[in-house]
Amino acid sequence: VPLICGRLFSLPVLLRCGFERYQNELREPRGRVAYLFLLRTISRLCYQAAEHIILTTEAMARFVVDEMKIRRDKISVIPNSINTDRFCPSSGNTNGRLLFVGRLSKEKNLSALVDALTGTGIGLDLVGSGPEEDNIRERIRKAKIDAELLGSVSNDKLPELITRYQAFILPSLYEGHPKAILE
Repeated sequence: VPLICGRLFSLPVLLRCGFERYQNELREPRGRVAYLFLLRTISRLCYQAAEHIILTTEAMARFVVDEMKIRRDKISVIPNSINTDRFCPSSGNTNGRLLFVGRLSKEKNLSALVDALTGTGIGLDLVGSGPEEDNIRERIRKAKIDAELLGSVSNDKLPELITRYQAFILPSLYEGHPKAILE
């Protein structure tokens, strides 16, 4: 919609991507050729129509240049960042549990995490929501592990929450430049 409005009103459009969707979809074990073709076409049209593009990693920029045939001078790489005054280590006691923060989706590999914790007695809390929520909940129930789905937590409450945990875990199959790790 912003690209269409930019064209209609002759305004420049800045496109920012936290992750490159087409690149991520290529990593999925699917045979949906038509879907991939459509996604690549839409992505390329968006990149071409934008006045300037901001991406979070140099690897993503190389992918867009090589795969989408976009000029490198049209791209700036600005990594994700966080407020280190708010997201900083705590000197207090932790609860001894593991913490996951993110979208509950297949590429986050949460099924493997549940399997890995089975029989260990290690507690896990998951912050987030997404299409795999019901599957993860059922897998936790079947594995009988000490895990709790906390749902979504607002960003202003995350710093205090994160400092309560022994360790953060992100078992993703792939990522762009995840803010959850920085936090």
